[in-house]
Amino acid sequence: MSPNDAGVQAKVIDALAEPTWDFRTADGISEETGIPVDVVSEVLSGRRDAIRVSHAPDRHGRLVYTLRDRPVTVREGLATLRQSAILV
Repeated sequence: MSPNDAGVQAKVIDALAEPTWDFRTADGISEETGIPVDVVSEVLSGRRDAIRVSHAPDRHGRLVYTLRDRPVTVREGLATLRQSAILV
């Protein structure tokens, strides 16, 4: 299975579009779609035009992803501010 395959990319994006979830982990998308987690991770990192990574990880410290056109949550905004303050 290739992360460059249009069908694979479509399944990952469809999983992110699922209205039940605001954010998804690579593991969760892999479990739902049956696509190996390493392939899901490559799609998530390669499709920055459609997908964004949240600055606020989940409660286990894992990266979470959502569609780029979804609004930034308050938690994400605070995490971005915190991260910016550390960089200054």
